[in-house]
Amino acid sequence: MLPFQKFKFFFSAIICLILVENYCPVFGHKLDLSDDVSVTWNSTDPVWLTMEMTVVGGGYVAVGFSPQGAMTGADMVLGWVDKDGVPHLMDLYGIGNTRPRHDERQDYELLYGSETDGKTTIRFRRKWDTCDTAHDMAITNDTIRLIWAMSEEDPVYDLHPNGTLLKFYPKYHGAERRGVKRVYLRNSAHHVPFPDAPGENEDNSVKFFDMKMDNNLIDREDDIYFCKIAKFPTLETKHHLFGYRPILQPGNERSIHHIIMYQCVVGPTDENMPHSDGTDAVFRKFVDHPGGRCYTPNMPPEWGQYCTSIPILWTAGSEGNIFPPIAGNPLEEGGSVYFMFEIHYDNPSLSTFNDSSGFRLFYTSNLRQHDSDVILVGEKISPFHVVPHGMESFTTAAHCTAECTQQTIPSTGINVTTVLLHTHLSGRKIVLKHIRNGVELAPIALENNYDFNYQQVRVVDPPRLLLPGDELITECEYNTVGKNSPAFGGLGTRDEMCMAFVYYYPRIPLSECKTQLEFYSFLNPLGIINVTGDILNEMEMPYAPRENQSTQYPDNPFYLKNSTYDKPLNALDVILISQPEPTLANTVGGVIRNLNWTKDGSAIEKGWISGKRYAFCTGQRKHHIPLKEYVVNLPTNYEKHVILLMKTVLHNEIILDQDKYINWTLVN
Repeated sequence: MLPFQKFKFFFSAIICLILVENYCPVFGHKLDLSDDVSVTWNSTDPVWLTMEMTVVGGGYVAVGFSPQGAMTGADMVLGWVDKDGVPHLMDLYGIGNTRPRHDERQDYELLYGSETDGKTTIRFRRKWDTCDTAHDMAITNDTIRLIWAMSEEDPVYDLHPNGTLLKFYPKYHGAERRGVKRVYLRNSAHHVPFPDAPGENEDNSVKFFDMKMDNNLIDREDDIYFCKIAKFPTLETKHHLFGYRPILQPGNERSIHHIIMYQCVVGPTDENMPHSDGTDAVFRKFVDHPGGRCYTPNMPPEWGQYCTSIPILWTAGSEGNIFPPIAGNPLEEGGSVYFMFEIHYDNPSLSTFNDSSGFRLFYTSNLRQHDSDVILVGEKISPFHVVPHGMESFTTAAHCTAECTQQTIPSTGINVTTVLLHTHLSGRKIVLKHIRNGVELAPIALENNYDFNYQQVRVVDPPRLLLPGDELITECEYNTVGKNSPAFGGLGTRDEMCMAFVYYYPRIPLSECKTQLEFYSFLNPLGIINVTGDILNEMEMPYAPRENQSTQYPDNPFYLKNSTYDKPLNALDVILISQPEPTLANTVGGVIRNLNWTKDGSAIEKGWISGKRYAFCTGQRKHHIPLKEYVVNLPTNYEKHVILLMKTVLHNEIILDQDKYINWTLVN
């Protein structure tokens, strides 16, 4: 080993006491990749990623930044400490399931390495974007697949006296010593650590409550929605719910698509309800109810009527969420608090299993400054939301209108703190756009590398101010190459959605802001002029608000499950084409399945993007907020291609392709 190398790392241990930033950083993030391998890193430096790898034992440890979670195309770094105690670091790249190649451009800088107390630690740094387009991956705000591997043996290597690598051969790590984790590297997964983490909870006012299913049986069914009522501990004073994390039964993790908790509230002025004695009187009898299938005639009607507010939502791959210290979801004093929690099980193999998964909820009597809540912004769940098959790129968009925010947001505004972007298996990119006075501002949240298996909330830092009259657009881009049938808006995993769950404070009387393609704006781009079908009456299509309507229409899949139809169906398959004379098929669903989307898809996409939409503005407990303009267009300055051009948004820095760009106004 070269003498200057030994001196370098002896010297680094000394200057560690002085230069904290690079050599001894205080890491803001930690991720356990396995029982034996972990990484910590910093995301605050706008230029440099500093990361530390730790592995139990000797030998080497490696991590890689992979576009799809495999070695092919992965940007990798491997470190070890040799028998003389000298650490080493290699910048590598993957070409497939074989030994990675040595990168001629070594863009990773070794900062520190040691092998002590039965552990090997390697610290390095690299630029977020090394400008090595051949073999390095630019790390953005998007989801990263972090691959890892370890071995108990050092690599075989040989160096020239001038330090040039002559030979490098890491031993194969084996199938059991490798893996992949999804993670946000440049964006915090949540505001602060979970209170039940070791050494974290020093506040005696903080408590937690576990809310779980009771060993419910899933018996050879696919796409099951299971609901149960749970009673929260009785509170003598107002508390704030400020965070949650999932409790997933071991072995069932892959079968759980989402868990939602709805707060149940019976108000004194609820229409057509004989229950004048409050929430406790209505729901106490359901506490011992075993639960059952949601949104079916067998579900007690009170559950759907009163359990509507969504303070807690977990989706596949998420770690959970801790709200910012300034706000919490209110748990009012003076009685019992009830929740309906819903688990969507994705069980395509039709296996049989029992489950007791649920949430750990964190709450406190030390009240925050503001009450917080969630607004759902996106497409109404409906078969009129279509994602065609065989398309490399297909985009849909939903609109929260200026009239809805004008009616519900106070003049002082609300502050967005986190956003959960949600679509299903075909989703590849999703963005929540923000428009004020006809000007498109920087996106509130953006994901250009959407991963269905890692749906973690995104911290909005600093919080984004929304003002009355602001407009929001949730835009989703899908890739359906290789699929032989379209996906329609629906509840199942293989159906599609396009939504953003917006966490904010202070609380306002708005729970949902959605749109759905207007009836004829949906049909005409398909070459259909008019249709018939009894189901249109059940769906109340074409849509128009009823006179003196007080409750918002439910989304179609929920409604049809409770309709005269005895099972969920695609309504488009029973809507008959009356004009023009059918050629491809006699139903709307048949036309969508038989169209040549490769040839006609772009024109239909353009027609749907430019078409009119029904707007739905929904308050707490499904209250219908009437709109004068309930048929709307997307804002005229809306640009679909922004999501394609966007590369990264970080610390209010906008980086776009140079051949085309859109001027965005930065806010806050």
